[in-house]
Amino acid sequence: GFGVTFSLSTGGVPFLEQVGDTDPGRGFYNTGLGVYDAAATGFAAQLGSFFLRIGTGGLQTAPMPQLIVTYTAPVAVDDKASFNETSLIETPRGDLVAFLRSEKLEDQACLARSTDGGKTFLPWQRMGFRGHPLHALRLPDNRVFLTYGYRHAPFGIRARILNAECTDFATAPEIILRDDGTTTDLGYPWAVQLDAHRVLVSYYFKAGGEIQQIAATILVID
Repeated sequence: GFGVTFSLSTGGVPFLEQVGDTDPGRGFYNTGLGVYDAAATGFAAQLGSFFLRIGTGGLQTAPMPQLIVTYTAPVAVDDKASFNETSLIETPRGDLVAFLRSEKLEDQACLARSTDGGKTFLPWQRMGFRGHPLHALRLPDNRVFLTYGYRHAPFGIRARILNAECTDFATAPEIILRDDGTTTDLGYPWAVQLDAHRVLVSYYFKAGGEIQQIAATILVID
């Protein structure tokens, strides 16, 4: 984190604004697409400093709390593929590992790693399996519980348990939580630790005869 805490006053809304920008729109402006979108194509060309403004939108005349946020490098860049919906975790050694949803890579799960605190990222890698989006949860023993939607028959929710440094992603056994989905419109898992051995995974899902819903699975992990 930034080593800073802050609170919002009643009605306050946090949003990013480019340093020196006077545009009243929330977020920062993507000149390539003409939209306000932090994840839009062309973001790599706008690396620099931004600040978190607290307000209700529009130009502010009164002093506002702000926090300078500096972007120094993109996490992953490719001439054909794109990446989004990232889950980020810091390893015991201090690496930042980004688990990436990919586009135009046949749904391959991807990973990018920083060994310098996020100043730069090493070239992205295919993880060797399909699945997206991914969510990473650190377990009490520092292993990483990685969950993801599987949008190929049999449709469902899957997981892997990686070592603490997330270096065995290609060989870690796959765990099938659900394989009874009836549509590709599923996934977005989120895992939380219930106690020393149990993890709850919630996700977006639709099985036969059911409405689209938020469902959950509890796993016991040794």
